[in-house]
Amino acid sequence: MRSSALTAAGAVGPYRRPRDRLALQSILDEAERLSPYQPEYLRDRFDRRILGLLLIAAPVARVWQLLSDAPGWGMVDSNIHDIHLESNVTADARFDWAYGKARMQSMFAVVDPGREITWTGVAFGAKVIHRHLLTSADEGTTQIYTEESMGGPLFILFYNSTKLKTRLEKWLTMLKNAAET
Repeated sequence: MRSSALTAAGAVGPYRRPRDRLALQSILDEAERLSPYQPEYLRDRFDRRILGLLLIAAPVARVWQLLSDAPGWGMVDSNIHDIHLESNVTADARFDWAYGKARMQSMFAVVDPGREITWTGVAFGAKVIHRHLLTSADEGTTQIYTEESMGGPLFILFYNSTKLKTRLEKWLTMLKNAAET
């Protein structure tokens, strides 16, 4: 099974073929239609925006289970810890958590079971939006499109595009590994 991430910087691995770029554009069009966050808003407001696309050899229900279990995110990525939700994972639900030493105050912006989960957050004056869109690629295979946007007054001094891209690719790889086991 092929898998690779596609980022704002360009294609990585087998996603270099034009056919796959058309598939990505289809997902981007659907993402824009479904989400309250328009791409223009993200580009104008945030200093960094990275996109990712990955095939996971697991059904959408399994990938959704991992994404919608916020207290279990630490099982996917050991850098995530101390997750405290005010309620269930629903739109407008607030939660606090940490990634490494960084504490985040976050809120789920979109929770559409089996299709999209998007959260927003703030840490050290930086604003973050992280979206995940799921589609069934083939029977038992999930295509995940993810987008992470960050910005803030000091953000660009400490968090460049390469670091954000690396972190997003690492997250997708760990999510893939957790879903496929």
